[in-house]
Amino acid sequence: MSMRNLMLATSISGCLLQAVWPTQAQACSAPSLKGGNVAAWAVQPLPSAEIAAMAAGAAPAANGQGAISAIYLGYALTPPIVGMWKFAFTAQGNGAAGPPDGTPIDAGFQTWHIDRTELMNSGRPPATGSFCQGVWEQINWGTYSLNHWALSWDFDPDTGKPTVFVGPTNIQERVSVDGPGNNYSGTFSLTQYAPDGTTVLGGVKGVVTATRVTVN
Repeated sequence: MSMRNLMLATSISGCLLQAVWPTQAQACSAPSLKGGNVAAWAVQPLPSAEIAAMAAGAAPAANGQGAISAIYLGYALTPPIVGMWKFAFTAQGNGAAGPPDGTPIDAGFQTWHIDRTELMNSGRPPATGSFCQGVWEQINWGTYSLNHWALSWDFDPDTGKPTVFVGPTNIQERVSVDGPGNNYSGTFSLTQYAPDGTTVLGGVKGVVTATRVTVN
C-alpha cells in the first residue's frame, strides 16, 4: 500500500459520551435530587424505559473490515479508540444501597477524538444537560483511561425546563478495544458533586460496552 493510501485509510469520525439515570435524574449524574432528596439508591426509581430500550437495541453495524488498529509510520497514526461509538452503562458491584447488578444506567453516542478529547450525547432529557465531555490517555495499545465531566441539572418534567443546578459530575472509565476494533468494554465510576465541586452527593459504578458506528 502506498504512503498516500495509508494516510487516507486512517480517517476518523466523531461524536459523544455521558451517564445518568432515574426518570427525573440529571444527565451524567447521581440519584434524582429533586426536592433535596439525597436518599440511598435503594429508594431511587429505576432508569426510564427509553434508556433501557436504547441500551438493548441493535447498534449500527460495522462495515466488516474492522478498524485500522495499528498503522505505524514511525509513530501511531490513529489509535483504535478514535471514532464514534454507541455505548451503554450498566450497574455492577454497588451493594445493597445501590442499583442492582444489570440495571441500565445510561446509553447514547460518544466520540473519542484524535486530540485526546471526548464528547458524549446521553440518552437523558436535554434539560438535564445531556452533553458532556472529557479527556483521555492511552495506557497501552488498545487500552484507555477517560476523565469525563458534566454539569448536571434537575428539571421540571411538566415544562421540560431546568430548575436547579445540581453540580458537576465526574465519570472515570478504563476501557479496552477488541482486536478488530469494532467494540470496546471496561468499567466506569460516576460521582455526583454538589455545586461546590467537593461535597459528594452520590455515585454509581459498573460496566460500559460500546460498538463502533461506521459510515455503512
